[in-house]
Amino acid sequence: MEARGKGKVTPAEIKSLLSTTANPNVFHDGVTASPFLGSIAQRGRGLIDAYKLMHTTTKFNVSTISFNNTEHIAPAYIQINNTGSLPRVYTVGHVGAATVYTLPKNSSIPQRNNLGDFVA
Repeated sequence: MEARGKGKVTPAEIKSLLSTTANPNVFHDGVTASPFLGSIAQRGRGLIDAYKLMHTTTKFNVSTISFNNTEHIAPAYIQINNTGSLPRVYTVGHVGAATVYTLPKNSSIPQRNNLGDFVA
């Protein structure tokens, strides 16, 4: 496969580029947009940003990271490559999002406790 401007790329690289350059969406209950990200089940990876995809100089070796947040947590490894001509500084962090398990009975809006965490 060939992506114009990117040269020859594999399907896995295209998947990674699509997911890592997408713009995530906030949770929406059908009427109102909330200030926090929606779950992957609701929003997928987000909206494709074709401009960002074609001009990115950062490549990841994976398109997703799954930590398996149970007692059997598994390590996750990613490789970040800067393909640009200038040095880059990367900051790795986490942005919480709603999940399909955090909705209280008779409500379509996740609730926060006094610590700011979502609760069922």
